[in-house]
Amino acid sequence: LAQADARGRLCPLTCLTGGPMNRYKVTKTLGDGTYGSVLRAQNVATGEVCAIKKMKQKYYSWEECMKLREINSLRKLIHPNIVKLKEVIREND
Repeated sequence: LAQADARGRLCPLTCLTGGPMNRYKVTKTLGDGTYGSVLRAQNVATGEVCAIKKMKQKYYSWEECMKLREINSLRKLIHPNIVKLKEVIREND
């Protein structure tokens, strides 16, 4: 998930398909790729605008999710030109 930066640009972050996704109202699909779709959403409680990456592949355990290279990289990186990972959500379906 991500929030809009100081200039109002939406900064996409990575998220897996999500259990507590009812905290967010999806307003638009921003893009669709090989591994997932990026959705523009708003946190219902705070009004924060964010981007959610919904992965196409299903992950059957929390450990499997957390081993993804994208998740590991974004958790460690802190740079003004790289979006900050705020949350990883896994849905049991």
